[in-house]
Amino acid sequence: MDKPINVLIPLDGSRHAERAVPQGMRLAELLGCRAGAVQVVTSEEHDDRTVLVSAVADGGLDWSERVVDTDVARGITAAAAEHHAVVCMATRGHGRSVALIGSIPEDVVRRSSLPAMLIGPGVDVHQSGPIRQLIVAVDGTPFGEEICAPACTWASEFGLKVHFVTVVQPSLESADHAKPSDRWFGPSGDEHAYMADLVSRHEVLATGVDGSVVYDPISPAGGLEQMLRRSPDAILALGTHGRTGISRLVHGSIASKTVAESSAPVLMFPSHHDDSR
Repeated sequence: MDKPINVLIPLDGSRHAERAVPQGMRLAELLGCRAGAVQVVTSEEHDDRTVLVSAVADGGLDWSERVVDTDVARGITAAAAEHHAVVCMATRGHGRSVALIGSIPEDVVRRSSLPAMLIGPGVDVHQSGPIRQLIVAVDGTPFGEEICAPACTWASEFGLKVHFVTVVQPSLESADHAKPSDRWFGPSGDEHAYMADLVSRHEVLATGVDGSVVYDPISPAGGLEQMLRRSPDAILALGTHGRTGISRLVHGSIASKTVAESSAPVLMFPSHHDDSR
């Protein structure tokens, strides 16, 4: 990394937002950095500094600041850019509805130049112990694989193992082997060959790269959760296509559902492609 990275935790005075503090401190320990809090208020009239004072005193944070901005997500990302910080924030994880109405966490992820860590409602915020593994979800598409190189770079920088995982819907193979099997999700063709190739292409980027195929009849989110419950020392890495509107509804609802159901913090890597138009 060119310069030291910090961790920034947005707080608004709610117990919900405070869920991010323990996991933000856990992330800061992994990164070997400082952690601070930001409160974005829409006007100077909302000057309640007790939120930040208590966060620093009780949560062990290194600094706190207030930002005045009518756009909360913009205020958070501006503060994160100033401190060169990874944003760690709680999300209510409304699943598919997020694709329609948007959310502050979603906007922060889309605007950030660094990954952002989201703490969904299924995360045990008091979980302790070091983070040792980055589970990277891929779906067999070129867009889905964009996350692989940056995830490996992060893992190499901070001493994490990388475990690629793709979730496949089990199905009966077509009688005509020239036709693909009838799947709603998962790589086309031989999923095990796909995973072996993916690992071989990225194992030079980080130490301890491996991968696996998980089967789930319902959704990729369900399959990922199977693995996460067996890996308490892991965080999940997802990519985002940066879509909005109807395209976000179709493609982004899977990520929203995954964050909503995940028992582990989710590190969202921003896309460098603007495909919202």
